[in-house]
Amino acid sequence: MLKVKSLKQGMMLVSILLLTFLLVMLTVSIVLISSQSLNVTGRADKSAKALEAAYAGIEYAYYHLSKDSNWTSAGNITEDLGNEEQFTIIFDPAERYHSCNNLTNAHPVGKTPRFAAEIICKGTFKKSGAEKYNNYVRAVFLREDKFQYPLATEGLLNIGGWTWSGYENTTTIKGKKTDDRGRVHSNGNVNIENFYTGEYNFDTEKECFVSSATTIDIFNVGGKIQKKENVPPVKIPEIDVNDIINKNKASCLEVPTDRFYLVGCFEHNSSSVPPYCIPHESYVEESVWDPKVYEHPYKLGIASLQEDSFSEFMNNYMDFYGKDYWFWFGEPPTDRNFYEHYPGLTFWEYSSTNRDFDELNITVEEDDDPGGFKVVTLTLNSDLYVPGVLGLWETQIPCQWSEEIEEPHKMDAIYNPYYMWDAKVQLNMNNHIIYGEKVYIGIPTIGKGAIITNQTVDFTISYDTDLTVLSGESVRMAYQTREYNPNPYINLNGIIYAKDDIAIQAMDIWGWWGDYPSLNINGSMVCSDANTANFQPSPMCWPMQIYYSPPYNENNFFAVADFYVSELNITHTDDGLDTLASIRGSGFKIRRGFCEIIK
Repeated sequence: MLKVKSLKQGMMLVSILLLTFLLVMLTVSIVLISSQSLNVTGRADKSAKALEAAYAGIEYAYYHLSKDSNWTSAGNITEDLGNEEQFTIIFDPAERYHSCNNLTNAHPVGKTPRFAAEIICKGTFKKSGAEKYNNYVRAVFLREDKFQYPLATEGLLNIGGWTWSGYENTTTIKGKKTDDRGRVHSNGNVNIENFYTGEYNFDTEKECFVSSATTIDIFNVGGKIQKKENVPPVKIPEIDVNDIINKNKASCLEVPTDRFYLVGCFEHNSSSVPPYCIPHESYVEESVWDPKVYEHPYKLGIASLQEDSFSEFMNNYMDFYGKDYWFWFGEPPTDRNFYEHYPGLTFWEYSSTNRDFDELNITVEEDDDPGGFKVVTLTLNSDLYVPGVLGLWETQIPCQWSEEIEEPHKMDAIYNPYYMWDAKVQLNMNNHIIYGEKVYIGIPTIGKGAIITNQTVDFTISYDTDLTVLSGESVRMAYQTREYNPNPYINLNGIIYAKDDIAIQAMDIWGWWGDYPSLNINGSMVCSDANTANFQPSPMCWPMQIYYSPPYNENNFFAVADFYVSELNITHTDDGLDTLASIRGSGFKIRRGFCEIIK
């Protein structure tokens, strides 16, 4: 009995000892785990503080770049934030990671892209004055005028297809990469519509993305379009066009105020009594249409006229020139002598020994192309500043009539600039810029350059051109199809910016002869908000495509009338950005690109 009792007591003692041991082990484990957890939490907290310090350095850099786009440093920049935290913006090129401000450079520097600033910031948490934890953050900032979309507008965005029955045209919107779908955006309404009897499609293979802060309406249009309505508004960058003009005009040739220039074939004799200067649409003698011909062959030259209004010029021109085209309707020809309307006219005659027209500092060349056409090239030799109005056209200005006008020879028909029948006249921008108040360019441009005006700019394209166009009001672009000298592709590479409106349309209604060309626009087109409601189609164009489209008196407007082209291809590229960057200097804002932890 005593043995059994002793055994039970021993077993209880062993159990107590085992339980005590387990409790001690559990307590030790809990203490260790808690200690490690506190240690990890502390380290994570200190690492987070180092990361916060790095992000603070990125914000510091963003602030200074926003104030001064040329901001940089010869060495590292270190700021103490208190609480054992600091950041260091690394500029030392000896460091493995270092910052680079490349916002104004058209070429990459190391791994920093062109027109970008790459900021490397080290965030530090210190203990007892010594660095304990470090985090590295990389941020890239971009120029705000490195536009995000191929087409963006603050107000109405209108894309319209115009083709006759039996014909088809296609619009394609492309992103920067081959496989990227393009995106167009409006902070107002979007309208995509087939306005006529032909077939109008968006690309059936590459889907286009259309976004709007309000509504999107698509009517009678085929192809692939993904739309997204009521998205948050996008910040549309603004460009201070007047500031650009004021900064650059002093280095330009200032042209005479309010001058219109006609380039082409003329009869001219300033010594005769009376003197005469008569424009012609062709090198070929026109006496069959016009009895008022003094002499042939005609002279290639430039007539310079004092004029301050397109409408006044057109009124004068149709009085003594346009009506002759409708002689067979019974209207007698008029005396088309320019001197009777412009007694202050000057005439410059081209010859093999006289190729420089000093008034515009251009060189004129006349050649024959393989097709038998005359090729007349005007090459700019300097930047120009236009203090008033500048007009530049070929000598052909025909009459076009609307459905409401039964007798096209009457004065109320529509007249607009056109091209010579047997000549290819072109303006080579030659890496130069036209600055000024108001500009009409009725001669298609080639080469690289820019047109920058405070008021609305009207210009023409027919060939390949690397052209950037900026306006403090509106930009109105006319693409021109040519019956006797067709070009299968019309390419514009550059930036089109208008504070108010942009309109793109065919120059004329004579484009149904021959095959339709493809219109390719590579770059960006942007309308910012001028809060006006004054859009008008270009007087240089047959206007019906825009008039038939939805209301054009919106606060801000983009319209492209896809008329007399087989394809309209809008591709988002950086074309024109180098030109824009060079003329703006440091007068631009920046936006955030991306930010990432690199170490």
